Amino acid sequence: MAAKKASAKKSIHRKVEKSKKEYRKHDAHKEIYNKEYHEVKYSEEHRCPVCGSRIDENGMCACGAGGS
Repeated sequence: MAAKKASAKKSIHRKVEKSKKEYRKHDAHKEIYNKEYHEVKYSEEHRCPVCGSRIDENGMCACGAGGS
């Protein structure tokens, strides 16, 4: 019984790792902006007046108002 549980757990782990790899291959952020999400630079002094989040190098914020 314990062997079946261990085998099922390994199978699930393999499926999760495979789907992570597939996601990384087709990362929409990288396709659109030509960089990964963690490479985006944010302005420390400019904040969105609507949501209060930092504005990125493309002039966008978390709510999408773009700091307008």
